[in-house]
Amino acid sequence: MVHVVAKAPACANCAYVFVLTEPAEFCPRCGQQNHGSLGVGHVAEEFLEGVFHFDGKIFRRCEKFPL
Repeated sequence: MVHVVAKAPACANCAYVFVLTEPAEFCPRCGQQNHGSLGVGHVAEEFLEGVFHFDGKIFRRCEKFPL
């Protein structure tokens, strides 16, 4: 799913003001990703993805340590 989020005019981490002529995906000073406010839908989606997204290796680990 593609997320379209408005870019913030300044870094939320270090308050660096982005120049309009340079790409503003990440802050050049601290490396913080540049995104505006996150909506409730985005937060809910990230939460559900974190809950239900399992790494395939976890099942191999469970085989090594049976309950």
